[in-house]
Amino acid sequence: MTLRPYQQAAVDAAVDWMRKSLAAACIEAATGAGKSHIIAEIARQIHQMTGKRVLCLAPSAELVVQNHGKYLASGHRASMFSASAGAKELRYSVVFGSPLTVKNRISAFKRAGNDGYALVVIDEAHGITPTVQGIVAEMRQGNPNLRVLGLTATPYRLGSGWIFREHPDGKTNGEDTARDPYFAKCVYKVGARELIDQGFLTKPVIGEINATGYDTAGLTTNSLGKFDADAVDRAYHGHGRKTAAIVADVVSQAAQRQGVMFFAATVQHAREVLASLPPQISAIVTAETPKGERDSLIRRFKARDLKYMVNVSVLTVGFDAPHVDLIAILRKTESVGLLQQIIGRGLRTSPGKADCLILDYGGNVLRHGPVAFIVLDTGEAIDVRMRRAGDDRTGYWWSSTPMPSPAIGPGRETERGAAYALAAAFDGRVVEVLAPGQVSRAELAAEVARLHAIEAAAREYIAADEATEALDKGIAHIDASWRRYEVARRALRALLTGG
Repeated sequence: MTLRPYQQAAVDAAVDWMRKSLAAACIEAATGAGKSHIIAEIARQIHQMTGKRVLCLAPSAELVVQNHGKYLASGHRASMFSASAGAKELRYSVVFGSPLTVKNRISAFKRAGNDGYALVVIDEAHGITPTVQGIVAEMRQGNPNLRVLGLTATPYRLGSGWIFREHPDGKTNGEDTARDPYFAKCVYKVGARELIDQGFLTKPVIGEINATGYDTAGLTTNSLGKFDADAVDRAYHGHGRKTAAIVADVVSQAAQRQGVMFFAATVQHAREVLASLPPQISAIVTAETPKGERDSLIRRFKARDLKYMVNVSVLTVGFDAPHVDLIAILRKTESVGLLQQIIGRGLRTSPGKADCLILDYGGNVLRHGPVAFIVLDTGEAIDVRMRRAGDDRTGYWWSSTPMPSPAIGPGRETERGAAYALAAAFDGRVVEVLAPGQVSRAELAAEVARLHAIEAAAREYIAADEATEALDKGIAHIDASWRRYEVARRALRALLTGG
């Protein structure tokens, strides 16, 4: 098996870290980056180096089977220990398992000596649970030098922030952005934009919505970061005509598409969606679907016997169907991480697939802003996106059509053809507006460079003069955690003029 360059770099970074440190580490790799191949090579190398066993944990049977299959495809043998995947054996030194099955036989994983375990790999590490942490703690009784490595596309959690303390570049997360993280360091990071530019992922295209979406204004998250069940019921259920119109819009735009995935809010909502789809080529998968039936439906979808697949929270993580080229989001997502996972289902490359159309009927892209790729008047996409609080990028957003944006304030719309300068140091807020025709495309690069310099100056100014003087100067207001900045446009002027 020949790894892609970034996959090999991720393997090298992880192995190098584990050679010199016992602290738990993680890898951030975008959905579709091929984490299964990275896991396989790391497991092979650690077993070869130490002579000991390696345990690879994944949160679902589908992921256990997928990761196990990729390891077998590399030409090496491995065991599978997952009741839900239908196998529980420990014959080979590399074991792919599910947490609950391993926990129920933890004594078999606490061995010492040459028959013990050198490494635990945790797939989808952002969802690390007390069960997984308990497994690691128990296994360390057999080997105090046990290494732990996590992999995820979204290394953060609602309520606690980043799951690691230190970034690959050495930047550290404070307690305000990473509360008691399990992993000491993210040793390697590769994002979706980088992989799209290199041709390893498919470009997402945000499509036009030609049907009225659902009223989700009443959906707010509870203490667990989930939407209230009664509010969800009011938002999505009993709106048959609206759902039918949305589905009709998706079907119309899917005429030349290969595979379509619907993401519904509840089982009842999913059934309403299915009722408006062509029955011969459509199916639904939920947590209530029997395993045998679910496996059969997924096989048929991957074989393209089915074109439309409706699901409720079961195909958002680890589901691999490369031909999917239309994602229809008919729900409001609680977090940007969930939205990234959903969109990631359509980013894998496949023959004849030019892009992946994203139809967002839940207003998630505008709210979270992670994937609203902006198109210049030439039609060329650039890596400048609508900003959300805490975004660490800086650049210009060129508005190709009037639309509401949290970056410019509640209830306000952008102006067609205007360029909006947004700075990470200012919490992703607009700090300058360039009117239509004010700058050409050729001048945009210089404007972006200028904005980066302004941002750097702002950071230094704020750090040097601290909150009080910064506020006096009208540069920024900084709260106690230094996470939120409200910047007036005069901030830019003050920095440019030295005032």
